[in-house]
Amino acid sequence: ELAKIVRVIRKLDDSAPHDSVIVLDGTVGQNAMSQVKAFSAVADVSGLIVTKLDGSAKGG
Repeated sequence: ELAKIVRVIRKLDDSAPHDSVIVLDGTVGQNAMSQVKAFSAVADVSGLIVTKLDGSAKGG
């Protein structure tokens, strides 16, 4: 789906997208690397935002 979005945007502007930011959940752990690699294969990543860095896996 991401590849299709990039193609549609490039029809309007050949230099688009100007920035591509990936937002990851901090609780994902090592799986984040595979997500970044898959995202990078389709779009050039210019930024990364990691959420939920203050959480822990411990309950209660």
